[in-house]
Amino acid sequence: MKTTFDYKIVTYNNKMLDVEISSSFLVYNGKPAVQSVIRDITERKRELNSAAKIQKQILPKEFPIPDKAKMEALYVPAKTVSGDFYMLHKVNDNLVIGIIGDVSGKGITAALNISAFNVLFHEAVLVSNDPSQIIKEINNKVDIYCRERYIAACCFSLDFENYIAKIVGAGINRFIYQNRKDKYEERIIKGPFLGMFENSVFDEQSIHFHTGDKFYFFTDGLDFIYDDNYIKEKYLKTATMTEIVYDFNNYLKDTLTNIKGLKDDSTLLAIEIK
Repeated sequence: MKTTFDYKIVTYNNKMLDVEISSSFLVYNGKPAVQSVIRDITERKRELNSAAKIQKQILPKEFPIPDKAKMEALYVPAKTVSGDFYMLHKVNDNLVIGIIGDVSGKGITAALNISAFNVLFHEAVLVSNDPSQIIKEINNKVDIYCRERYIAACCFSLDFENYIAKIVGAGINRFIYQNRKDKYEERIIKGPFLGMFENSVFDEQSIHFHTGDKFYFFTDGLDFIYDDNYIKEKYLKTATMTEIVYDFNNYLKDTLTNIKGLKDDSTLLAIEIK
């Protein structure tokens, strides 16, 4: 077994260092032992912290049309820099295009790929306001900007003039829709990762929404929610969006300090129609 944790230590001359300690549990001369290797990652950590700060700054803090919907977001990287992202684009006073996704890779590489994807997404919404066309447009170009990287995504539009939501899956193939009577449905929208095939087919679903309806979009770090009926019954039927995000955030941060840590970046985008 092997575990890796980051720590801050103070040297004999009171200098603060960031270190990574990798510990392996093994048998040495017939007895249990631990071998630990300490690496100075101060400079690397500084660069990663800068990238993580930029990542969080560019994430939307509220829904682009505040009088139409309320938004809550959860964004917890497994390490310093996340490979997850979400983006929202206001087309006009009645239409918002959104996307949530997960770029393969970690660290600075993931941050750069997300920056490239941000450009692709905003170029695509200039071509079309339809999620299916946006996903196809990105799929045709993603290999050029993010070479040898697959991207999982779910793109959606919320049309407040006709009260219709359109959702398209591309590697992120599940979401939860909850109506105003608190009845929730786990929806599946098939579609491969972006960049896998040139002529990929992506499923689309349309939902007529009403005031009080909620949409929950997740990356795979939160897949456990789909598989845990207790969580769904406890939170989706009784808790507010704010309470859900708060409790999940605490749970994930507790997991970060666990010996196994988080297996993957975790992102949740929750939207409630006003």
